[in-house]
Amino acid sequence: MVGWFYINDEVAAPVRMLETDEQSGVITVEVASRFVPNRTMLRGKTIIEYRHWPDRRLVRCLGAERVGNALMIEAVDVGPAKDESNGNPDPLGAAEDWLAINDRAYCRVTGLSVSDRRDSHCLFHVGLTDWRDLRIGENAPLASIGITLHATHDNDGSITPLLHSARELPLTLSPPTVEIVRLRERQRLAINPIATDWGDDTTLVVARVDLAAPLGKVAPSQTVIAHGHA
Repeated sequence: MVGWFYINDEVAAPVRMLETDEQSGVITVEVASRFVPNRTMLRGKTIIEYRHWPDRRLVRCLGAERVGNALMIEAVDVGPAKDESNGNPDPLGAAEDWLAINDRAYCRVTGLSVSDRRDSHCLFHVGLTDWRDLRIGENAPLASIGITLHATHDNDGSITPLLHSARELPLTLSPPTVEIVRLRERQRLAINPIATDWGDDTTLVVARVDLAAPLGKVAPSQTVIAHGHA
């Protein structure tokens, strides 16, 4: 055993094995399948406590596959696990985060959680109608965003389905620049959405963070992502 796996703030299973792909940042976790009889449980709030990490980490599960008596879970780190039980207000005040595409603000972002690791990812929610407008339609701003088909495989155990391009991007066009602008933190995050999950009125989006910089600065030398533990 190398750690613990939590679902919705309750201990769910001991972690048998944990590995991180250095290139993609995807975490592979092995637990005994009997502890997670239904994969839909992994759509809840999931946290990993690992013996080589100084703190517990909030993760988002992308998929899971049963191998014998084991369940192999793929996830990405989306930030430190915060203790929300005390109910104290954030000393920085209310967050105001916006999704911007090609330097134009499109919609508000809620529930943003950002990893502080080198292989950084984030998780956030946008309105269901907002996300449909961004994805569906020939001229939709994010219609061409997605994981290339040759880099993925069909996974029947998908929990947070990977994004595939809704249309091919013409050779004459450049991929859109997608950012989250954090007004309270005076920060902008250059992101690449990789997966989504649908709710009743919001869409949960998982994205890779390519660059974090002070608001108004985009040069790579201005990156403020913490290059901490891996």
